[in-house]
This record gives sequence, C-alpha cells and structure tokens, in this order.
Amino acid sequence: MLSVFRDAGEPLTVELVTAALREGVTSDRRGVTKSRDAVKQILGRMAKSGDLRRVKKGRYELPTNPESLSH
Repeated sequence: MLSVFRDAGEPLTVELVTAALREGVTSDRRGVTKSRDAVKQILGRMAKSGDLRRVKKGRYELPTNPESLSH
C-alpha cells in the first residue's frame, strides 16, 4: 500500500487509494476485493502508527521522515 503513496507523490484520498489498489493487486490473501471501508480503516491505522500522515480529513500522505516507515 505504501507504494501507492510513493508513486503518487502527493496526498491521496481513500477513494484514490482504493482505486489504485483495485488496478494493481485487487485482492488480499483470501481473494476478497478490498472495499473502500477496509482501505479507510487500514489508512487510519497506518496514520496512527506513523506509517502515514493524515493531512486533513480523508487525505493521507507519506510522513516527511521516511525512517518512521515500518511496512
């Protein structure tokens, strides 16, 4: 998922991340397509852990300090 943000180079919405994931890898290990709600939940968790930074409601970007990435 972090590669989506690296490729974009700008803050992304949940919808854009969901669309990018569907274009690339469309399913998780169980073969279930990632829904917008699932992506939203994952992005929130990644922001809370410091892997992403919430710019404003519904927009996320990579943190300015890439050493904080754990994924």
